[in-house]
Amino acid sequence: MTPTAPLLSPEFVMALLEDARWAPSGDNEQPWRVRVRDNVLEVLRDVDAHEAFLDVRLEATRIAMGSFAESLRLAALARGRVAELSFADDPTSPIWATVTIGQEQPPLAQTLASALKNRSSNRKLFDPAAWDHSDTEALLKACQGLNNIGVHVFTGSAALEPLSQAVAAADYVRMSHTRCTAEFHQKIYWTDAEARTAQTGFHYRTFEIRPHETLALRMTKNPVIFKIMRALVPMSALAAKLAQKQVLHSGAVVAFTVPEHSLREQAELGRSLLHVWLTAQTRGIQAQVLGVLSLFLRRVALGEPGFSPRELQRLAAAGALWEQVPGLPPRNQILLMLRLGRGEGPSARTFRLSPERLWLRDARGAG
Repeated sequence: MTPTAPLLSPEFVMALLEDARWAPSGDNEQPWRVRVRDNVLEVLRDVDAHEAFLDVRLEATRIAMGSFAESLRLAALARGRVAELSFADDPTSPIWATVTIGQEQPPLAQTLASALKNRSSNRKLFDPAAWDHSDTEALLKACQGLNNIGVHVFTGSAALEPLSQAVAAADYVRMSHTRCTAEFHQKIYWTDAEARTAQTGFHYRTFEIRPHETLALRMTKNPVIFKIMRALVPMSALAAKLAQKQVLHSGAVVAFTVPEHSLREQAELGRSLLHVWLTAQTRGIQAQVLGVLSLFLRRVALGEPGFSPRELQRLAAAGALWEQVPGLPPRNQILLMLRLGRGEGPSARTFRLSPERLWLRDARGAG
């Protein structure tokens, strides 16, 4: 007879949520909520979450949910419990993932789990020369045997130069796109108090831009002023130039590929992203997600509306540049990229939702 697993105490669940809440998510949306059923943590999407333009068909959300669910699993293993993770294949299911907590066991030496709470995004420029072949090997090893998600590491100017131009073209479109700009400004907070209260979105200092650039960014929040500024200053071109510079000042760019774009694969990509990011963290490597290019091209490939003819031309040019990267897998399989490198740590970090706000409880106080 298999012994019954111990029940999950509130303290244990809160400890897992404390670690897992630092998982990466697009625009720091943190779309996850957790419900506890006996020994199962059910991961659900926040019912108040909105589908952003970049989050086409909620694919970016599924990536984030995969990272969060894997964070729960790693945190449980590090605390001496068996933990098994599964993802829903049914798009209508309100439960996107489950983490089943099993018997007690000796706590595993989880180096990755120890890095969960310290993981952060860094938009600073990195030192391209401070990258070693052993870094590449470590990142690839971190995902071996995890799933069928492809992990491809690109280094050197032959790969990063055309990739930087492609990323710049996509960022040009994002900066000039009305809906993207509006959603972007909705997520920026200009004081510590605002950011701490919201616990989502961005504190402006995480953008790592200079004071005059910060002033310009604040002014673009007003659509009328933004229109005037765009007529006087090439705002989209400046944003594209910064994006290109960031890619060129990287040690490596990691591309994650999914063969079939199934719901399970999208969530599994989130697991691979987390493993690469945490491994990088333990090696003193900084990271920043590059999502605009791949998600825009994914939207175009799916035939989703939202781009003007001129924007489609720019994205077609971006796709052509992207295909110049030596050894690049088929672009219709690439769903996300991660920019990596060594350098100074971030100047600021985003705030996160508290464990209390993530745990869905009924009127009796149970999960």
